[in-house]
Amino acid sequence: MNNWQSKIRIALSCVLGFGSVTGCQEKTPPAPTNQARNSAPIAPEKPATAAQPTEEPAAKIAAPRGQLLYQPIFHWSDGDESAQGTGFFAKAPNGKIAAVTSAHFIDPERPALLSAEWQTIDGEKIVAKLSTSWGPPGKLGGSELDQRSDYLLFPVEPEVMVPQVLEFDPRPRCEDGELVWFVDKDGSESAADQRVLTGRVKLESPLAIILTLDDPIKLQSQSGSPFISQKTGKVIGLLCSGGHDGDELLLIAAPVGRMLKQLQDDSSFPELRTVIGKETPPADPKTPAEKP
Repeated sequence: MNNWQSKIRIALSCVLGFGSVTGCQEKTPPAPTNQARNSAPIAPEKPATAAQPTEEPAAKIAAPRGQLLYQPIFHWSDGDESAQGTGFFAKAPNGKIAAVTSAHFIDPERPALLSAEWQTIDGEKIVAKLSTSWGPPGKLGGSELDQRSDYLLFPVEPEVMVPQVLEFDPRPRCEDGELVWFVDKDGSESAADQRVLTGRVKLESPLAIILTLDDPIKLQSQSGSPFISQKTGKVIGLLCSGGHDGDELLLIAAPVGRMLKQLQDDSSFPELRTVIGKETPPADPKTPAEKP
């Protein structure tokens, strides 16, 4: 097992509680000693040189504000309607827009999904109606370790007016310790001005990202919420799950690499009823109608 796989498994074991794994707590490194400083020879002073030009500091990226998150509403072929997870809108190639959320809370054994809606968090307005998938859906029901396929992508019709659209980070990997923003759906006072929290990447790997926040959140129907890098201003992951390691809340996110690749490479838009849930077979026309 690779080093990053070992690290992510330990961290996920702490959060999700599967298996009996030790090593969840970080070890404190030993204090530095003065031995090297005392034994090293004193280097002669170098002659003064002309000051070298310094690089201009990177422009500071402003924190996201406004209406960023939406409530996905799913309409099923058995007549049921469910409000699950959290959604947002993301830029796609050729000026298109995709509606994005998680996949793990979707039961693949239930009746077919007919359509979905992105509503404002307060339920006052339907922003987008969705009936097709952008390529095949991610892994419905999720997985233990590999979170890369925990996503659903829906193409948004061009005439839909979306208030704010986020962008996926094209970098192959984010960095351990990288600062992030997290938009808190449940802690927001209004749909138009949602609360933004700060946090950081605790552990990065190709399979999942583990993050911490500076303020607590309620882990209820937050799956699909984006983590936005303070370095690039772009989305690096979608919230999948979380749990406590002692007093520390650890959040697990799906990296956006596969989502970005699917938006770039897949131009198929199958109807939702054909790819999510079990489609109800049509009635057999040869079956005689029942007599009254």
